[in-house]
Amino acid sequence: PLTISNTGGSDAAPFSVSVFIDGEKATVIPFDDGLAAGGVQRLDIPIQAAEGTHTIRVVASIPEGEADQNPADNIREGEYAFL
Repeated sequence: PLTISNTGGSDAAPFSVSVFIDGEKATVIPFDDGLAAGGVQRLDIPIQAAEGTHTIRVVASIPEGEADQNPADNIREGEYAFL
């Protein structure tokens, strides 16, 4: 599961979320309607990987030319064990 939240005080314009496994792009999820301020969206993302520990990185990308008050919170990365 993947939870995307808008913790800012303004609605987010349309954006996309990319999911990477060990540096390789696995999928891109478009948020064509953006996400309201305070909004939370939970998604089940089917990811297949070889058994073992993998680095998963999730990056929210805003369209070019749009302002983002805190771009550092658009990336999350962690190690996850696949069985």
